[in-house]
Amino acid sequence: MAESNLQLCIQSYIIRRNEINNLLSDLADQKMLISYQQLRNTTKANAAKSALRQQWSEKWNEQFDRASDQDAFMEKYGDYSAMEGYKTSLESLNAELAKLEEELTAKENHIDNQVTTNSTELTEVNAYMESYKSMLKSNIGNDFKYGLS
Repeated sequence: MAESNLQLCIQSYIIRRNEINNLLSDLADQKMLISYQQLRNTTKANAAKSALRQQWSEKWNEQFDRASDQDAFMEKYGDYSAMEGYKTSLESLNAELAKLEEELTAKENHIDNQVTTNSTELTEVNAYMESYKSMLKSNIGNDFKYGLS
C-alpha cells in the first residue's frame, strides 16, 4: 500500500514537472518574441529618425534657397539641427521610442520573474521526486528483506 501511494506521489510530481517545463518553454518563446519586437522597434526608430533628418534637411535647403542673405542664414543655422523645431521634434520622437522600450522592458522583467519562480518550483519538484523515489526503493527493499528473514 505504501509503495502505491509513493508511486502516485511520484506520478503527480512527474506531471507537475512536465507542466513547469512547458511553462518555461512558453516563457522562453515569449521572451524571444519580445527580443524580436525590440529589434523591430529599433529598426522603426532608425527609419523614423532618418526620415525626420531628411525632412528637416529639405526644410533647411528650401529656407536657405529663399533667404535673401544666405551668409546670415548660414551663421544663424549652420545646418538643419540648429533650426527651431528640430530639437523639439527629435525629443518628441525619442520620448515615444523610450516609452515603447520601457513597456517591452517591463514585459521582459515580468517574464524573467516568472522564469525564476517556475525554475525554483521545478527544483523543488525534482527534489521531492528524488526523495519519494528513495523512499520507494527503501520500502521495496525492506519488503523483500522482510520476506527473507
